[in-house]
Amino acid sequence: MSSCKRICCVVGIITLLALIMPDHLVFSQDDERTRTTLAGLKSIYLLIEPVAREVEEKGLTTGQLRSDAEKKLRKAGIKLLSEEEYDRFKSVRSYPLARLEVITDVQEIKDTDLRVYNIIVQIRQVVWLARKPIVNIAGTTWKKQEFGYSRSLNVVRDKVKETVGQFITAYLSVNQK
Repeated sequence: MSSCKRICCVVGIITLLALIMPDHLVFSQDDERTRTTLAGLKSIYLLIEPVAREVEEKGLTTGQLRSDAEKKLRKAGIKLLSEEEYDRFKSVRSYPLARLEVITDVQEIKDTDLRVYNIIVQIRQVVWLARKPIVNIAGTTWKKQEFGYSRSLNVVRDKVKETVGQFITAYLSVNQK
């Protein structure tokens, strides 16, 4: 199935669910086990995936999402790395860092004023295979995902801020200042 057909299928299913469900659903990999993977992280590289051009034209920009997330993370005392710093440090086995990815997908529901959104906030870290320690990959160790619908892009922006806040809560629960 092509990517476009898959997206249309997902949007159709979400639209159907939107008619029978509350305005959002949350899926989470946030428990004691996943929170322990955040312990000892000293630096985070924040990656904000670009939102679609059509969404930016309607008023929700990648820059807004970046600024909102950076402010919340800095206020919580979490050190942010530049992309260059992250690239330099990620191959150093003993350097405690991770990449916080914020992915926001918004689709308009045709012939309505509703928008379906999918927000993913996840931590990816370099992990090594126990059976072959020279092999490493980037693995998701903590994740929150929210599906929902709204008429307002401001609601989507607030949900992104809220989900980043949930990461901060999880982070601070195992990294007391």
